[in-house]
This record gives sequence, C-alpha cells and structure tokens, in this order.
Amino acid sequence: MGVPVTFRHEGLFFTVVTSDIGRVTVNIPVFSRQAVFSVEMPDGSTISTEALVQEANDYDHVAVMWSGDTGLQIHAYEPSGAHVWGYAPQNISVAIKGRGGYVTRLGSTDFPEAKQAEIYSFPRRKIRKSGVVRLALSAAVTPYTCGKNRVVKTLQPGVNGGNTLVDLVLNMPACDSGVRNLVLKNIIRDLKIAQN
Repeated sequence: MGVPVTFRHEGLFFTVVTSDIGRVTVNIPVFSRQAVFSVEMPDGSTISTEALVQEANDYDHVAVMWSGDTGLQIHAYEPSGAHVWGYAPQNISVAIKGRGGYVTRLGSTDFPEAKQAEIYSFPRRKIRKSGVVRLALSAAVTPYTCGKNRVVKTLQPGVNGGNTLVDLVLNMPACDSGVRNLVLKNIIRDLKIAQN
C-alpha cells in the first residue's frame, strides 16, 4: 500500500501517494536556477537533492497552495487573449515555443487535508512583445468549504527578485448565500512582460 510523501521546493509544497513499492514520479516547474528539492517521509525524515537548471530563469511562476478540498484555481488572462486555467491548462510545449503559459496541478486528493498546489508558469524571456498577464484566483463554494475560513499560501515573483511566500485566509460565503464560485482578482499580482 502506498504512503503519502510531501515534496518541497523553494516554498512550494504538495503531497503525493507512492506506489505499493514506494515509487513516485512528478514533473515540477523549477522556481530557481540552483534548485533544491526535498521529500518528507511519513516518519518525518527528509531526503534532499539539488539540480542546476539553466532555463529556470526564463520563466515566472505563480503558485497557490492549500490543504484539503478548496476548489481553488488560478486564472491567467494572457495578452494573446488566451484564458489559461484548470479546464484549459495548455502545456509546456506552448511555453517552450514562446506562445504562452501553462498550468500545472500537483498533489493527491486521495486523503483528507492533503497538501495541493496549482502553478501558472509563463515564459517571460521567450515572449517577443510587452504586455500584462492578468491573474485571478477562484474558489468553489461547496458544502465542504462554505462558511469556513480556508488557509491559502501564494508563491510568486518578488518585486526585487526571488520569490515571495504569502499566507492568506479566505473567508468563504455562507452555505445559504447562493454564491457558487468566489472570484478574487487582487490576491495574486499580475505579471508584467517586458519586450525582448
């Protein structure tokens, strides 16, 4: 039977369940050129590794992290007119060609309060025109989330370089409010694209 393990990288975190023989494979957007990854085992021990990723500085990443069922999703409105989100995530091949960003969802939903993350990645050094990627966050109002406070973390490029980790509390609407989806437009900063 598989066990839950928690991956961490530059403030990013999420939990996945291993196979019966303890194997797990994940594709993680890299947040820094000298990347450090760690895996926390169920007994509290940690395994770490480092990797030099030359292309990491070509991308901006915005991540949202949470535990349990929150129905959170990042929405990116790109200068091209594309609306990139969980139901239209695009993929890394679009970014490699410099045509836009993509969304990656990480983490298991197989057990309560599992740590999950969603990341929007944008190839800022591959885009040939200036503009702004407008970012918003949506949260589904469900019987599990309504009327509760949900703790969320955001990770995004800092004003002076590096990445900034911010703790937030979402006050979800009451269960009888009639609201089914909460859209938050000022939780994560827009990405400004300078012309290359």
